Amino acid sequence: MKTALISDIHGNHVALNTVLNDLETQKPDKLICLGDVATIGPQPAQVLDTLLTLDCVFIQGNHDIAMLHPQKANDYKIHPDLHENLYWTIDQTTPQHKAFLESFQFSFSMDLEPHINLLCFHASPKSNIDVILPSTPYSILDDLFADTTADIMAGGHTHRQMLRKFHDRLIVNPGSVGTSFATPPPNNLPMLSPWVEYTIIETIAGSVQVSFHRLPMDVPAVLEAVRQSHMPNSAWWLRQYQT
Repeated sequence: MKTALISDIHGNHVALNTVLNDLETQKPDKLICLGDVATIGPQPAQVLDTLLTLDCVFIQGNHDIAMLHPQKANDYKIHPDLHENLYWTIDQTTPQHKAFLESFQFSFSMDLEPHINLLCFHASPKSNIDVILPSTPYSILDDLFADTTADIMAGGHTHRQMLRKFHDRLIVNPGSVGTSFATPPPNNLPMLSPWVEYTIIETIAGSVQVSFHRLPMDVPAVLEAVRQSHMPNSAWWLRQYQT
């Protein structure tokens, strides 16, 4: 079985189209989106319109739920510099888009094979704001995954691709479709990398193969979309992808 994981599109329709075009050649049996679909980027409505057409499982990220409850943006760890963008994004969307976001699941579990279970979430099985990194101590992981026996745990949120062994299980992060981080964001907004990311998990006769995919982003098209959008954080976007 071939399962495609995408995450953290963040309103970048140019990047989403690049990934979807590539997935046409991959022909996955299942498509799962791990959340954070519309905020930050210049094309939230276009992204949501496209996602509505897909046969896909959608997980609710912290930015997705913040769009439904923007007054709780701090609780959902939305960076203060992005609060104005959050309200701008909401203004670009329709009641249909809101109902779509409300339909997103907190987590999703499925059997890839009879004895291989996949659990999907945005940040962790316990919260959509936790952070799981290659350096996260085992003691923290033991707590975050205490209530699941899944063989493969897949989450996004950090915008960094990752494959990590955890006891006899795997933790997978597909990276970010629309805003792959070139630098982690300790305090300020990060710089972005000029590529799009997704991941394929393939199971064959009990074996698991995880392949990370990274494709060039059409940077001129993204920056033109930013200029046309007049969104609040345009200046930050226009500083990206400098070589």
